[in-house]
Amino acid sequence: MVNLLYDIINLLPLCIIPSLWLILRNDPDVPKLAIIFTAVIITLIGISFIHIKKNGKLILGGTLISVIGVSLLLITDETRDEILSENPWIIPLLLICIVSFIAGFIILRSRLGKPLISIVLIVLLSLSMAFRTPPDKFVVCLSFFFIICMIVDEIQVRWIKSGDVEKKAHLVFIAPFLILFLILLMVFPVSDKPYDWALAKKIYASAADKVETAKEFIQSLGGKDRFDRFIGFSESSTIYSNGKANSKKIMELRLKTGSVPVVYLTGKTFDHFDGSQWSKEYESSLNDSLLDSLETYCSVNSYAGDNFSDYIKYGQLGLKLLNMHTRHIFSPCKYTKIKNGPNNIGLKFKDGDIFFDKRRSRNYEYLVDYMRLNSDNPIFDDLANAPGSFTQGDWDKAMSLLGISGAEGAAYSDINAYRSGIYSAYLPAVNLSPELSSYMDELLSGCETDIEKLGRIEEMLSTMEYSSSSDGMPNDIDSEAKFADYFLFHRQRGNCVCYATVFVTLSRSIGIPARYVQGYRVPISKNTPSTIVTENMSHAWPECYIDGLGWVAFEPTPGYKVYRGWKTASEVSYEKAAYQAVVPEHIERPEIDIEDLPIEETDPASEIDVRAVIIIITVALSVSAILFAITLLFNSLRYRFSGKEKKYRIMFRKNMTLMEILGLKRAYNETLKEFLDKASSIVPDELLSFIKRYEKYIYTESVLTDEDITFIEQSNRDLLRFIKAQGFKYRLYMIRYYFMVTSS
Repeated sequence: MVNLLYDIINLLPLCIIPSLWLILRNDPDVPKLAIIFTAVIITLIGISFIHIKKNGKLILGGTLISVIGVSLLLITDETRDEILSENPWIIPLLLICIVSFIAGFIILRSRLGKPLISIVLIVLLSLSMAFRTPPDKFVVCLSFFFIICMIVDEIQVRWIKSGDVEKKAHLVFIAPFLILFLILLMVFPVSDKPYDWALAKKIYASAADKVETAKEFIQSLGGKDRFDRFIGFSESSTIYSNGKANSKKIMELRLKTGSVPVVYLTGKTFDHFDGSQWSKEYESSLNDSLLDSLETYCSVNSYAGDNFSDYIKYGQLGLKLLNMHTRHIFSPCKYTKIKNGPNNIGLKFKDGDIFFDKRRSRNYEYLVDYMRLNSDNPIFDDLANAPGSFTQGDWDKAMSLLGISGAEGAAYSDINAYRSGIYSAYLPAVNLSPELSSYMDELLSGCETDIEKLGRIEEMLSTMEYSSSSDGMPNDIDSEAKFADYFLFHRQRGNCVCYATVFVTLSRSIGIPARYVQGYRVPISKNTPSTIVTENMSHAWPECYIDGLGWVAFEPTPGYKVYRGWKTASEVSYEKAAYQAVVPEHIERPEIDIEDLPIEETDPASEIDVRAVIIIITVALSVSAILFAITLLFNSLRYRFSGKEKKYRIMFRKNMTLMEILGLKRAYNETLKEFLDKASSIVPDELLSFIKRYEKYIYTESVLTDEDITFIEQSNRDLLRFIKAQGFKYRLYMIRYYFMVTSS
């Protein structure tokens, strides 16, 4: 019995797991219970064939053959074809169950078979998780059940102990507890969301944070920003840079107010290009960035009046440094305030850029209040062509409204020096080649305003090809004009550095101050409260100075242009009125009566042919009874014509089987004398005398006589009468005795 239960515990999961996994993977609609039921039946039949004796195999095999044969005769070809066509999984399921049982039985005969199968299950479950194709929950639970059974076996084998060391008996004994564990696994609810491993992630993040902090500290000892080599801040300011950006996290950006598809974070500006590298020659002690914001604000306010929000919108964003230490401040171009929560930050401004008062590193957070221009809306063209004028009173009022009164380096008296410095640094003489000059004349033909010309240049460049590399440029290029000439007429592809450089050059060639800007272009995540800024978001773009309005950004890099404008109040009103004008009137439509279609009633009894089921059961019972009777007759005849020694051994085994019915089973290491002493407390001594005579026979090798055979046969009859006298329960146990006698 122990061996039987042990095989059921091990083989049943190995038959169910592949059946459920493979069938449900190909067809999730297959009834799970049907798969499990089929696997259980095939496993039990297979284990029965393994454990019963040869005559029992004959009875079981004959019964199965008769059931299958009768079923095939009763089911018509049309019904069979219909069943298989509607349930194509039946044949594969049967094959998978049979193959799984045979393979499992063979592998488990090996000492390392069970650990090997457990390793395979762990690998398959891990791969299914990695490829996001998890199996059914019952498959996972059964896999864990089998793995735990393997661990129990290994512990039992390797554990130094005394007493009953049989590993099979140990597993069978604790099997109810393991089955309870399996049930709890099945009952315990599983979240639809994948487990987030919050604790593991927290530990990992904490460790990674400490490592990065240490690296930041070590790198900062040299006194330079971590990304000074990557101004832009992963693409070098060198036009031939091969620096490769990656997905390493740099900052975390969170929009506090406003909604935009993309944010440009300015990091550093440049004014001089020598044909291979950008550098900064512009010198200024003024707060150029804040002067630019105030100039834009005052011009728009003077020009637009009550329609100010058609041209400018306020925004606020928060930035958190992650894997960097730097003095550079990254912010939208037209900032008004930069602070650390409620606290003001000590800003430093130098040569047109803004910096922290000291180097900042990981987890430092700051807020930026800024303005954004509606530069993608056609109304911006009129503003750029004739921006409004303003006075010192307008300037002071603007500073008060923006909450920056008294800001250093941004007084109205500084505006003239600021503008003069821009024209001096950002509008050097550019001598285009005759070919490029002719090309520009043709390109800008018909343009009447500077903003229209800049738009034409931006459109022309954006139609070219983007390439992440700028290799292949001739080494003899020593000016921005030569670079633009070669790029436009020969190369016509490159990265953002190339396109920004060409745009700045062409803008300067038509008398418009322009500068080269590097920082980050950040597409805003819509479904998350924050956006992670990574190194591969680094970008370069041009900005042009519009007289009286300030710096305006452009995007000539192919594939990078995104509409960032918004509709004016008048456009919204017009669209609303137009929509109301075309709204169709509600039309009453007569209801149409549709006759109910007759519903065909089906007879539930027709789905299951009761008559066929009765016939199959009757045939199965009849065949079993006939085969049982035949084996009884065969065993009786075999016993009658056997020799004395064989008869004696057969009857002894029968008597010991009767002793098992009384609850007295001989242990594998127990002598007959020890068994006799144990049984004498339950069974009368006269019924146990056959044991003493058998012990004498096997140890003295005495010659058997007819009297010995008669005596042991009489002992068998006496034991039968004794068991029957014990009550109805023991009479039921006799069924097992007759079955064992028949199958032996």
